[in-house]
Amino acid sequence: MLVYVHGAKCVGIEAVPVTVEVDITLGIGIHLVGLADAAVKESLLRTVTALQAKGFRIPGKKIVINLAPADLHKQGSGYDLPIALGIIAASEQRALPGLEKYLIMGELGLDGSIRYVAGTLPMVELAVQKGFKGAILPERSALEAVDFDETLVFGVRTLDDVLRILEEKEDASDLLIWNTECYGTALREERERPSTADYMDFADILGQESAKRGVEIAAAGGHNLIELCASFRLYKYVYCSITFPSRFIAEPPSTASVFDINYFSFNFVYI
Repeated sequence: MLVYVHGAKCVGIEAVPVTVEVDITLGIGIHLVGLADAAVKESLLRTVTALQAKGFRIPGKKIVINLAPADLHKQGSGYDLPIALGIIAASEQRALPGLEKYLIMGELGLDGSIRYVAGTLPMVELAVQKGFKGAILPERSALEAVDFDETLVFGVRTLDDVLRILEEKEDASDLLIWNTECYGTALREERERPSTADYMDFADILGQESAKRGVEIAAAGGHNLIELCASFRLYKYVYCSITFPSRFIAEPPSTASVFDINYFSFNFVYI
């Protein structure tokens, strides 16, 4: 049986669709094709162990897993979850009527837990553009996309959570990121943190660790910054004031600007 699971890959600041195709036929062995790097190939052992830990069997047949398009290099551990779901559906161990309705990414632990993957903000935007019902992501990754209200964003912790969503047998609204304990904790910490200024701080931004680190390094070294963004939705999370004793700027420039913060000079260019 051939099944399709929809994932994504980040190219720069944009995400492009990747379809995980899983087919189970007569034969032996598990074969992964589609220009995958070492981390993706290692996912097979993680996936098999996680499925067995959750009580699923690995069919004694030939399992072919294709990451399409085949000419696009795939990297990272985020394809673990789509591959596992593809094996479950293709072997008909569970009926998953919602499988092709969502964009799904996540790294699997050996116990079936789901771990953080990077780049979820453009992935959720891709889900909106492609008309998917929503996106299913690791809970901590989904926190980065809490401002998307155009689609459903689920934050999951285990493989069981994902199956509950895809089986569509019961209400899974408690797994929407806005209803999770993780999001509630983040909001409480935000409210309880004493306010020392009336401008935005890095502490106010969930996720975007690479972008924040890049700005910090530029500030420390007095370097310029060039930021390539497809839309305001993306760079509004990146741009925020860096405070120094004498001066700060809290509003993002509309096109390009140069400003000084104490002894540091920044060049922001938006394209």
